[in-house]
Parts: sequence; structure tokens; C-alpha cells
Amino acid sequence: MREEILSNLNSYLESIIISQVQPARAGFVDEMRLPCIVSGGHSALSFSPMQLPPRYHEMIWPMIEKAKGFLENGEKLSPLAFVGNFETGQFVPILIDTLDESRKDASAGAIRLAAESMPADYVFTIMEAWGLPKDKILKYAQIIERYGSLGASPYRIDTASFILETRYG
Repeated sequence: MREEILSNLNSYLESIIISQVQPARAGFVDEMRLPCIVSGGHSALSFSPMQLPPRYHEMIWPMIEKAKGFLENGEKLSPLAFVGNFETGQFVPILIDTLDESRKDASAGAIRLAAESMPADYVFTIMEAWGLPKDKILKYAQIIERYGSLGASPYRIDTASFILETRYG
């Protein structure tokens, strides 16, 4: 299992590093925007697109596109945090161990240590996640009750979670 994770991590990192020099294709940002989902008069995902400085876009969009390609090809994503500094161009990929709480804490400590030692301008986290198709979203509670988690549900959709933390929030 560990060898498989390390193999996936190595191929993922190689492709991410290669993609760092390739700009995201035109129209990709529009494709990645979340739809507005309205339930009971409340909009769960309606927000205006976030405005980020161009250097953040140059860093995150190739990684997002590469992660999207992995998922579309049925491959797994290893949870990773990229801790980086724009001035030096240096970034450190850190594998996030999600096996148990103590390993999650150790991973968080490694990320914090890397961010402090750099000093980091950003931490960009990529993790595999699950979602539901539009026609099942309103049945979320029933699905959790029946299957225990989205991951155990036959309705799950493989997605990815992207979190960009900066000095500014």
C-alpha cells in the first residue's frame, strides 16, 4: 500500500512539476466554476468568482488541470500540500497522511514547519473528495443515514478539493 502511494505521489509530482511551465488552456477557468445550487430558497454554492493576483493563477491552475486529468482517467489523487515562496520560486510538496488523527497532526506539523522555514507565501492543498450528482444533493441526509458516508454510497462522484491559503487569508 505504501509503495503504491509513493509511486502515485512520484508520478503526480513529476506531472505537476512539468505542468508548472505550461499555462492552463484557454477556457479552463470557466469550466472549473461551480454551479449555483439552490435548495429551499438558499443558494449553497452561489458566489462570485474569487479574484486572485495573476501569480497565484499561474501557480494553481496547472495543478488543478493536472488533478482533473488524473480523476478523469480514473486515477487516485494522493493528498498533497504545496508550500511555496514566490520570490525564490521554491515550493515543497508534502504528502498528507490521512490514515489516522495522529498522522494528520504530523502532516499538519510538517506543513507548518515548511511554511515557517521558507517563509511561505502560500500553501496549496489538493485532496481527493466525493460529491453527489445534482439529482441526489437534496437526499444527502438520507444517503448518509443509509450508507454511513458519501464514499460508501453508490451515488458518489469522485471530485477534488483545492484549498489555497495565503498570507492574506
